[in-house]
Amino acid sequence: MAANQISDIVGLLGILISVLGFIATIIKLRTAQRTAEAARDAAEKARQSIAYAGVLADFAAGAAILEEIERFHRNRVFVALPDRYTALRKILVIARAGSDGLQNGGLTEKQKVVIQAALANIASAQGLIDRAIANNAQVDFPRLNRIFAKDLDALHEVLVHLKSLSGGQV
Repeated sequence: MAANQISDIVGLLGILISVLGFIATIIKLRTAQRTAEAARDAAEKARQSIAYAGVLADFAAGAAILEEIERFHRNRVFVALPDRYTALRKILVIARAGSDGLQNGGLTEKQKVVIQAALANIASAQGLIDRAIANNAQVDFPRLNRIFAKDLDALHEVLVHLKSLSGGQV
C-alpha cells in the first residue's frame, strides 16, 4: 500500500506541476499580448507623428512658395511665376490629400474650402500670367498680392490648427 500512496502522491504532484506550468504559460501569454499591443500602439503613434510631420511640412512649403510668389509679384518677375504657381498647386493638393488620413479629423470642412479657394486663385493667377506673358500685357500685381495675402493667412491658420491636433508629436 505504501507504494500506491507514493505513486498517488507523485501523480498528484505531477498534476499540480502541470497546472502550475499551464498557469505560468497563460501569464506569459497575457504579458506577451500586452507587450504586442503596446508595440502596436507605439507604431501607430509613430505613423501618425510621421503623417502629421509630412502634412505640416507640405503646408509650410506651400506657405513659403506663396511668400516667394508675392516677392516675384512685387518685383514684377514674370518668367518664374508659372513654375512657382504649378509647384504651389501640387504641394497644396498633396497636403490636402495627406491631411485626410490624419487622426483627430485633419482639416475641417471650412479649411478644405479655404484650400480649394486658394487653389482656384492660383489657377486663375496662373492663367492671367500666362496670357500676360503671351501678349506682353500688364498685370495688376498689387491686386494679386492682396488675394494671395488672404490665402497665405488661411494657410498659416491651417498650419496652426494641424500643429495643435498633432499634440506636439512633431
